[in-house]
Amino acid sequence: MYRSLETNLPLSRHSDRKEDHMRRSAEIEKLVRDTVAAYERGDSSFAATTTSNQPGTVSIGTAPEEYVRGHEQIVHAIQAEVTGSPNYHVRIGELNAYEQGDIGWADGTGFLESEGQSVPIRSTSVFLREAGQWRSVQGHSSIGVPNDHMFDAIFRARAAAS
Repeated sequence: MYRSLETNLPLSRHSDRKEDHMRRSAEIEKLVRDTVAAYERGDSSFAATTTSNQPGTVSIGTAPEEYVRGHEQIVHAIQAEVTGSPNYHVRIGELNAYEQGDIGWADGTGFLESEGQSVPIRSTSVFLREAGQWRSVQGHSSIGVPNDHMFDAIFRARAAAS
């Protein structure tokens, strides 16, 4: 049985309480857009205030080594990427954001662009409302690979994340 994070009371499958129903979230959509804008500006300070300190917080990027756990490690990785990466531009395509009680999530598609080249990406994020502020507990971005190319040499050459 699922329980409310706020009250620890069982959640009814047929509840009429507003917080017990999944709904679109303008707040989370704005947070995702603001995060992308901060990344575009080279402002990594957003990561410290929008990443949860909860155990299990994780960020997974498109590169094999971009699998990072823990607030401090995630903040450090984002700072390094913002200051050290080629000048990427992120263009958001589709963005869907939802919340239910103190849990929120987003999924979307878009493009990473650099030096006239573009690659489609997709991403997911999970958020937890802590002291009234949405904070990321999970983020994942990936570049889709057709199934018939999953075992191409470029992917076999990389060790699996552990």
